[in-house]
Amino acid sequence: MSASKNKPDGKMNLLERIVASYVESRNGREEERLCALPRDAIVALLRVERRAIIWSSVAGIVAGAVLGVVEIVFMQGLLEDMRGMTLLEQAPHWAWFLGFILLMSGLEVLFLYWNGLRAAASASRIAGLALATKTPRSGLLARALGRAAIDLPNPLEAIHGIDPYARVPRWRIWAWRFMYRLKVGVTSFVLRVFLRRVIGRTVFRVLIPLLAGPLYAIWNGIITWRIMREVRIRAFGPFAVRDLRRRIEKKQALMKKENRLLITAVVGEVVMLSEDAHPSFELLIRGLVDTLDLEPGDIKVDWCSQRERLGELGLAEKTLLLDAATLACLLDGRISRSEEELLADAHALCGLPFEKESLEESLGKLLNGQSPFSRNLEEGEDQLAAGR
Repeated sequence: MSASKNKPDGKMNLLERIVASYVESRNGREEERLCALPRDAIVALLRVERRAIIWSSVAGIVAGAVLGVVEIVFMQGLLEDMRGMTLLEQAPHWAWFLGFILLMSGLEVLFLYWNGLRAAASASRIAGLALATKTPRSGLLARALGRAAIDLPNPLEAIHGIDPYARVPRWRIWAWRFMYRLKVGVTSFVLRVFLRRVIGRTVFRVLIPLLAGPLYAIWNGIITWRIMREVRIRAFGPFAVRDLRRRIEKKQALMKKENRLLITAVVGEVVMLSEDAHPSFELLIRGLVDTLDLEPGDIKVDWCSQRERLGELGLAEKTLLLDAATLACLLDGRISRSEEELLADAHALCGLPFEKESLEESLGKLLNGQSPFSRNLEEGEDQLAAGR
């Protein structure tokens, strides 16, 4: 499938503008963090996440309880009175019942959106992101955090000429996105069907609608936890990219252009393996293009033919390439088997051992606002030199 082109800066749809503007206003920072995230900031971030999860669970309990009571009243009362009515005569009663369900569900969703946006903005401020600067970069980050807060999937966009969806069948993309939006409703329906099968007696079936409250609370809590984890990834990703750029700047002047292109190519391969246009990838690729003095159109991804050239790189270039590839695998918050295999292959070609445990440790560091790189550039060069 061919993804659409990147939206120019500022070209966001109405919903994206609303959520981005809210995150920017709640963030309020004009100066970005320059040092490592202190321990008290991590504690404050955990407090924000717990509060968001608690409030989403409370919303689930309230919405589930109200809908449960209304369902009991309708099924046990009004439904009995409608037995002698025609379908036309029943229509106003069903319209009232379904309308109330839609209204209550809509209010719950709006509250969850507000709860997520408020938490995302607070988390970005604690993380040290400066979103009140009104720059293209801050707009991109605000948009990314806003989409994460309201649990929207990443857009179907190419990233500086690299299409993450090029190898994904169109039907699978649309099927996945359709199920993504239905996950809450489908899960609720399956749970209710399961309960009705398990609880067969009529006297206990009356209690099934009341069980919706705790079920909604648990589900809302799980969804909010997952949202806040994604918010962390998007809030801390820019600092990891900045760290990588600083490491590259120390050696960039000594690197040949073809070797600089090879570093961006391996990152592009990771992006394609991810099959997702994660916003942090845009920051990473843009950062590499600027730091390595390249143009976005220069990037060519053909890993099968490019991988053999890794052995021709210098010691510093191998270390930087592995760091860039590792960071690309971490920036979307999940490490797939194909990405692990790529990293293992790249490490072998560069003459360095690959440790999966180290990769998981680096992801943990990223989620806690620390540098994900497990070794200094000089240490990597020493290991490569020792292996020769």
